[in-house]
Amino acid sequence: MNLIRTQKLKQESYRIPEYIITYMDNLIHLGIYPTKSDIVRHALIHFLDTDHKMLPTIEKDEEQTNGSQ
Repeated sequence: MNLIRTQKLKQESYRIPEYIITYMDNLIHLGIYPTKSDIVRHALIHFLDTDHKMLPTIEKDEEQTNGSQ
């Protein structure tokens, strides 16, 4: 039943990252049904472990505003 739910989420227009859906599929395959807090914890760990060069930093923002004035 939950596998059908995750497959349905893939088809619908939700903006759920693929790594979350894969994480849910893997746990459900093992017979473990993740709670919302498990999913949020996994997403936070994934976010903190990846390199986010796209995110602006305070220093970069200050340099841009100081340079333009």
